[in-house]
Amino acid sequence: MRSSLIGKIEKARRYANEPGRVTLNSLAADFHGENADHKVRYADGQWSCSCDF
Repeated sequence: MRSSLIGKIEKARRYANEPGRVTLNSLAADFHGENADHKVRYADGQWSCSCDF
């Protein structure tokens, strides 16, 4: 393996052990259900869904 790749793998492992490095600001997903499609979103600390729940 090339040394640059080894360095990237080691860095990724270090970062994986430091969850404070990541902040989730927004996330969106489309779910294709049997009866309808739904959009689920996380933004500004709030979850929302286009479903009836």
